[in-house]
Amino acid sequence: MLNVVRYHTKVLGAYNATRRTLSRQHLFTNAKTDVVRCNDASFKEYCSKFLLQKRPLKQANVVIRNYAAKPSSRNDKIVGSWLLTCGGMVFVAVALGGITRLTESGLSMVTWKLLGEKMPLNEAQWVSEFERYKQFPEYKITNHSMTLEEFKRIWWMEYLHRTWGRLIGAVFVIPATYFWYKGMLKRGMKMRVVALGSLIGLQGLMGWYMVKSGLEDRFIEPSDVPRVSQYRLAAHLGLALLLYTGFLYNALDHLIPAQK
Repeated sequence: MLNVVRYHTKVLGAYNATRRTLSRQHLFTNAKTDVVRCNDASFKEYCSKFLLQKRPLKQANVVIRNYAAKPSSRNDKIVGSWLLTCGGMVFVAVALGGITRLTESGLSMVTWKLLGEKMPLNEAQWVSEFERYKQFPEYKITNHSMTLEEFKRIWWMEYLHRTWGRLIGAVFVIPATYFWYKGMLKRGMKMRVVALGSLIGLQGLMGWYMVKSGLEDRFIEPSDVPRVSQYRLAAHLGLALLLYTGFLYNALDHLIPAQK
């Protein structure tokens, strides 16, 4: 009988000590966490089983704390799907860039604006855009016999490529701001979001820096072929591949996390 009393006292002592420890870690509050609040009976039963297995009391604290720190799988799926979408859009942008290169459309737009160029809405605006294009080497040396209709075709290709790039920026920045505000980004992800956003901005600037190299007056001889700098082109493509890799890696890290 005395042994039963001692055992019961030991279980109650373990229960009270563990509850005080967990209370200091805010695991017995009404905060919105993934921890299910235990009642007295279930927790006493847990402590008694734990003592019978002769495991250190501190181990229970570690196990429960790690469970509480586990991020919401729903948030991970949302953020991961968003990152995967951005990665897919970057892949499409690379494909559009390749088509723009093959159709020699990249130098058709001779101006660059941060928020996008105004699309010509009537014939007079198209003529004005075409006249600007005529002032640069590609028209003077290579396309001096080009008609307005032919110019429209290459202009639309470059316009689509640039607009798609700006759309990537919008699809990234708007959800990123919302997820940041709502606290849906897990630990360490905020710095990655800042890095990815910076790469998108840098990619836009690099795109114009590349196009600008093909608009310079260094093409003089009739045998010259106006082209963008191959080094700037390689940097532009390299940044795109880096962006794609960053989006894909972080998307899979959220959707299919590595087992620890």
